[in-house]
Amino acid sequence: MGENDERVLGDMIEPVDEGEQNGGQKLLDSLETNRIKDAEKAGRKLIREEDGIQKEWYEEARKMTVEQLPMFLKKLVEDYQHDYGTICHAVAAGALSAAHAVNHSPTGGITGFQPLCGSSLHIGRA
Repeated sequence: MGENDERVLGDMIEPVDEGEQNGGQKLLDSLETNRIKDAEKAGRKLIREEDGIQKEWYEEARKMTVEQLPMFLKKLVEDYQHDYGTICHAVAAGALSAAHAVNHSPTGGITGFQPLCGSSLHIGRA
C-alpha cells in the first residue's frame, strides 16, 4: 500500500462520537437480552464461544459413528442457544462428525492425502 493509499483511507475514517458508541452498546445489550430470553423460552443452554464447549464437540466428533450421528447433530442444534462464534463451531463439528462417522463405517478407511481432498470438496461446495 502506497503513501497516497494510506492518506485516502485515513480520510475515509470518521470519528465516532460518544453518543453513537453508547447507542451501539445499547443495541448489543438488547441483542444479548433477547438471546437470553430465547434460550430460556426454548429450554436451551446459553453458551458463548469463550466457554470452550466446542472443544468437547470436536472430541466427540472424532469418535463418531453412523449410529451416534443423528443424536449428536440434534444436540448441537437443539440443546444450545448459540452466539456468533459457537454456531460456526457447531457447523464445523457437525460436518467433522459426519466425516468421521462415514470413515468409521465398514466402507470407510481413508488415509494419507484423502482427508485433505475431502476437506477441499467440502469447502468448494459450501
